Amino acid sequence: MTWSDDAREVTGNGPPVAALVTDLIATLPWLADLRSERLRVLEAAGAGEGADTLVPLGHTVVVLNAAQELLDAARARLMADPDRLIGNVALTRGSIADVPRRWPPNAFDLILCHTVFEQSIDPQAVLTALVAVLKPGGYLSLAFTQSADDRSNGDHPTHLTAETVASWLSGLDVAVVRRGGVGGPGEPAPGVEDGASHLQEAIQAQMGAGPGLARYCHLLARKPIVFPMPL
Repeated sequence: MTWSDDAREVTGNGPPVAALVTDLIATLPWLADLRSERLRVLEAAGAGEGADTLVPLGHTVVVLNAAQELLDAARARLMADPDRLIGNVALTRGSIADVPRRWPPNAFDLILCHTVFEQSIDPQAVLTALVAVLKPGGYLSLAFTQSADDRSNGDHPTHLTAETVASWLSGLDVAVVRRGGVGGPGEPAPGVEDGASHLQEAIQAQMGAGPGLARYCHLLARKPIVFPMPL
């Protein structure tokens, strides 16, 4: 398994990560139901945007990032109003490459990997690592820049489309249950929309993208629950 040394573990000023979390909750509204089961969540190579929303809802979120300054900023945001933190948060310095070594299989109910995995030399290996620690029945929220053009990661051009990533997930026996997208301000590009889209008008307005002009593809996938065969 090969990983990029300069994989973008620091969220820049472009990707609408907060809107992606909002989009996820619009798709899975039970995440916001305080009466629902509390989940264990991994925010992979994140800057705490998922924790900002999910910890106040009672969930436990592990934020993994190689950049200590982003973890420090996330800690400051969360501790600015500690009374709202119903759940728990762990801020962990490290790379996505560390995931299989740090956590056992089936460790998380929900994994967020938003606008980072396409920066790896081997994004397919990233998916394999994340799916390994996802519980059966758990969800993977995956967002990436979709383009048929060369989007280079140093010397490593990346070609990612929803169809390509969905085929990788299918090879891991993980099914895409929803496709959608959010747009980047001033950079609309053809998006991925289907009849199951739950994008909210507020998200579209915030990101400056119409229903069919999403720059970032957002796939929601679910790992199947495997029942033992009767003897």
